[in-house]
Amino acid sequence: MKGEEMNDEKRLIIVAYRIPFKVTFQESGERTLQQNSGGLVSAILSLAEKGEAISDKQKIHWFGYSTPDILQEGETKVENENFIVHPVLLDDELNEAYYEGFCNSTIWPISHYYPYLTSFDEDHYEAYVKANKIFADKINAFIRPGDIVWIQDYQLMLLPAMIRAEHPEASIGYFHHIPFATFEIFRLLPKQWQSDLLKGLIGADLIGFHTNDYSQYFLRSVQRILGYDTTVRDISIGNRIVRVDTFPISIDYNKFQSLYDNPQVMEKRKEFLKDLGREKNIFSVDRLDYSKGLIHRLNGFEYFLDQHPEWHSRVVFTMIVVPSRETILKYAEMKHELEEAVGRINGKYGTLGWRPVVYLYRSLSFDELGALYTLADVALITPIRDGMNLVAKEFVATRTDKKGVLILSEMAGASLELTGAILINPTDRKKLSDAIVQALTMDEQEQAQRMQLMQDRVKVYDIFKWTEDYMDQLDIIKTKQLKFEEKIINQHVLANFKQIFDESSRRLFLLDYDGTLSPIVADPSSSKPSVGIVELLKKISSDFNVNVAIISGRDKEFLNYIFDASTILSAEHGAFLRIPGQDWELQYQYDDQWKHMVLPIFQKYTDRCAGSFIENKSTSLAWHYRNTETEYAHIRSREFIEELENKIGAKSNLTIIDGDKVVEMKPSDADKGIAARKICDLYQPDFILSIGDDRTDEDMFKALPDNALTIKVGVKNSYAKFTIKTQEEVNTILQTFL
Repeated sequence: MKGEEMNDEKRLIIVAYRIPFKVTFQESGERTLQQNSGGLVSAILSLAEKGEAISDKQKIHWFGYSTPDILQEGETKVENENFIVHPVLLDDELNEAYYEGFCNSTIWPISHYYPYLTSFDEDHYEAYVKANKIFADKINAFIRPGDIVWIQDYQLMLLPAMIRAEHPEASIGYFHHIPFATFEIFRLLPKQWQSDLLKGLIGADLIGFHTNDYSQYFLRSVQRILGYDTTVRDISIGNRIVRVDTFPISIDYNKFQSLYDNPQVMEKRKEFLKDLGREKNIFSVDRLDYSKGLIHRLNGFEYFLDQHPEWHSRVVFTMIVVPSRETILKYAEMKHELEEAVGRINGKYGTLGWRPVVYLYRSLSFDELGALYTLADVALITPIRDGMNLVAKEFVATRTDKKGVLILSEMAGASLELTGAILINPTDRKKLSDAIVQALTMDEQEQAQRMQLMQDRVKVYDIFKWTEDYMDQLDIIKTKQLKFEEKIINQHVLANFKQIFDESSRRLFLLDYDGTLSPIVADPSSSKPSVGIVELLKKISSDFNVNVAIISGRDKEFLNYIFDASTILSAEHGAFLRIPGQDWELQYQYDDQWKHMVLPIFQKYTDRCAGSFIENKSTSLAWHYRNTETEYAHIRSREFIEELENKIGAKSNLTIIDGDKVVEMKPSDADKGIAARKICDLYQPDFILSIGDDRTDEDMFKALPDNALTIKVGVKNSYAKFTIKTQEEVNTILQTFL
């Protein structure tokens, strides 16, 4: 294909378990490709039409599982006018263990909060790894610079990292179409599986979820299991930033909006109404699955009939259950239980002329679905757990008549958007019964107001907006990464500064300690400099006429112990200064009465937060919480800071430092920036190198002249001109000047 030969054009590569074609064969053996009309396929095509993601000369490449019979002799791919499909071939035994095994018997139930239905079969996990690796090998052989890879869903959670390992600069997105469980549920998986799945996902640049809750559950698992620092939206993994964001998937609004007056739908609607023939109609449609709350739904309807005999013979509940995984015992049992419940309800309440529940166990055509949506007085959508639930949005979109009431489970992701629905807990049969009464008796004006509210939302954020939004955010995070990459110091920059260094005569190095010369450790008292770095500083100082200054939050005693008398030392964030050949000198008039005022607050939060401790320095107090559970400690630290601020008041001369897993309070008379300027004034350097990793080092970076070489350790926002990815690289930087 011509587009594949033109390397200057970027390509969109979709990776999903399923391909976008339905493949059928005629009796003659001729192959027919029927493109799926689902929302994701339509949305991807809209990107191409708008030129949002790829060149208009390109078809979309789609990698997905298939059996070999999709390919004709000599073929490696299949294409139509929109897609080039690259089948990923898995043998039946592997696919069974991978897809039915780990995907649907492990990830699916654990993600939907059914740990007692979760399989922990190691062979299934090995099959999952192997299948993801087969996907990765095929894609890695195909991908080229500039391509966008968008991976879809839980069947491929290991894939982003597998692609990243081979293509470090690739633009990779991942979207999780099902719920992401809380840490307490996710941690039930074996530790190696937990770690592998999370590491797999953070190989992506952008990880998308349906709701903010799922995003936050994922971030917490990353914090607790992998130990990476996270913000509300980002993960810092040392050498790059990963964005985690919320994109509630939607539908093709106009497609469903047109159904109400569609002639085929209108004809089907008449047929259904003739069969149902009741005053009020309640409707639901779901795939057979334990997460859909089907039994709870029937129990709630049965309770409604029991409590409200006045509605007997006046309402029919049409319950459509789409066949799914019938060969699995649990699903077969569920089907049997459903049929028993339907039989019980109809036998208990039904009459010769009235059947309360019309139960259909079959798939629906699109016209049939549209007919049931548009005739229903009430849509009863009550899953126990659902990533989004597009049925609710489809029902809303079809109602151009502004009639109909949606009863929706608060456990469905859609409940956060469809605020005009009656929200219920699907396990509470009384509330479900009350909701049915409320829906059946709601006047048309209120129905119209609620429906308009929901339609406005679904219309403005449809499937095309969802796709566009995701791609925009992927572009934003890649731009942010590139800005960080531009700041990452390279050999060319170092060579330039080495030349300036060689040509200078008054050289000054201003260096932080923790996180810069020493790795961060759980117990600050056990901190040691990186191997050989103190000797390296001595050599630089003696052989190259460099004044080395350590500007740290540490106390005087600690710095005295680590560094010799030839080193300039600034302790407690600039409170004390020691010039070689002189004694320590306090840099301002100090009164420690403030400590007595705030020490009880420090102690209170130490008692409340197991693992935290207080460090009482000469001029400051520090509360360390690096040994405490991350999320809990972060919450406590926010409360702690707020209480300290309320205690000291706005006009106080005290400063609160919100550091890296430490909160410190000190007088505001000195900081690292003031200390750095004083040292510069004393030594009048014509070359300055400054390296630090913490927020307190930003004061130092800001205070230095423009010609200083300032370097931040870690991929974070900073006033420093340059960045290095890890603390270990500090040694490499210093070696450059030898």
